[in-house]
Amino acid sequence: MSKKNNKPKKEDTVDHLEELRKMIPKIKKKVKVGSFKKVNFNLDEFVKRYDDNSWRDLAQQNDLLWRITKTIKEVSDMSWKVAVAGAFTVLTGATKRDFYIDTKQEKLRLNVWMMILGYSGISRKSTTRRSIYEILSQIDYLDFVPPKMTPEALYDELKNTPNAQILGDEMGSFFKSLKKEYMKEMSDILSDIYDCKSVLERKTLTGGRVTVRDPYLRFYGGATDSIITYLDEEHFKQGFLPRFHFVLDFDLDERKLALIGQPNPEVKNDIDKVVADLKKIGELKVEALMYLEQPKEFINFQHYCTSLLIEHTKRGDSLTAPYYARLPWHSLKLAGILYLADIVMSGGTDLTSLPLPAEYIVLGTMFMQLFEQEYLSLVYRFKSSAPTTKFYTKEAQLTRIENLMKVKKGIASRTVILKASNMLKDEFDKTIDTLINNETIGQQPINKEVLVAHGIIESVDDRYPFAGKPPVLIWHKETFGGELSMALENYFAN
Repeated sequence: MSKKNNKPKKEDTVDHLEELRKMIPKIKKKVKVGSFKKVNFNLDEFVKRYDDNSWRDLAQQNDLLWRITKTIKEVSDMSWKVAVAGAFTVLTGATKRDFYIDTKQEKLRLNVWMMILGYSGISRKSTTRRSIYEILSQIDYLDFVPPKMTPEALYDELKNTPNAQILGDEMGSFFKSLKKEYMKEMSDILSDIYDCKSVLERKTLTGGRVTVRDPYLRFYGGATDSIITYLDEEHFKQGFLPRFHFVLDFDLDERKLALIGQPNPEVKNDIDKVVADLKKIGELKVEALMYLEQPKEFINFQHYCTSLLIEHTKRGDSLTAPYYARLPWHSLKLAGILYLADIVMSGGTDLTSLPLPAEYIVLGTMFMQLFEQEYLSLVYRFKSSAPTTKFYTKEAQLTRIENLMKVKKGIASRTVILKASNMLKDEFDKTIDTLINNETIGQQPINKEVLVAHGIIESVDDRYPFAGKPPVLIWHKETFGGELSMALENYFAN
């Protein structure tokens, strides 16, 4: 709980600014920051821009985040983005409610909610959760709340343990339960808890009241792709799902699964060192991180988010609009967490208020570019998964095929899309023809002459770069800027 008589002093911020700048580790190597000056930004550019190694490269810009990432990844062969998501969960778990970023609009706390979606037995969701627990269970000021509970039980838990962490393996059943009558208020309750309201009250079944003061909850969950069928459009609209950072781990082509190996005796030492540094975060006297610097990258990013918020609201896209309202705030949260991590690695400070340096705001913004593409991928999958039986309008048919194309990274065989659409062939063919006529998609039968013309093979005497009968490909023009060569290169690269 913040001390009312210990407010941040502005003179501390000014007097120590130059001294603090000397403590700030500079970015170790140049990592590209996207340009957000274009108002009509192509969403698919973000969905396709980064591969898994981008997460690894960006995590290396912060020493403690990188050490935690490596420690988590030492025990298994999860993707880098899953390990980085686990590392952010560990860092936010070590923070306290006392820490906040002081902005004009609100005191922004550093609680982060993470959700990992992937294949069972491949994405290592349970392994990652166990690694997170092994580290955070040694933080004595943090308590754990079970993920499966009623609103009444959650209030009872937070009443006794307001500084809490939820760690869940299979969260599909949790989201499925939100559709039940007795759980209908849970998403609103969790949203209030996420927003760190000072006081939460609820009536009990016996007519009494339960009061929770200063709750500070972090959330980490894992689930398979079946969770998408349990998501509710209202949870997107009301901003419940946009409060989460989603990571989707469904790329089987690039996954390399390790064989069973011998235990690494160094892991225990690595965990002990990480825990020791995390405890230093809890010992910091810092309360306020002052939002005084506004780097141009973050200003442009806010303009970009605002333009998409307005554009998507006008066209009635309630799945993405609320997310763009929250995206800059997410960036600041990550910036604050990364700054605290570097402070303890640099020897700590006795100050109660510090400026939040521009370098960290930029770094938080760069991470949110990665999380943004994950959220958009979730939305595409959600849109393409419902409805699954009957289509009532032509617009619904067109939208369904377009979203399926985006899920397939913009290019796929016509047969694959037909099977995924659950549409009758006659209905499907008419929809494809309409999309071709309005130049949303293109269609290309594959033969050797086409592959030579676009540089996929050198000669018609070469073998086809695939097994089986040459497919008829359809490709989403906006995804590839209208370039068929780019679309074909992407298809055969995967």
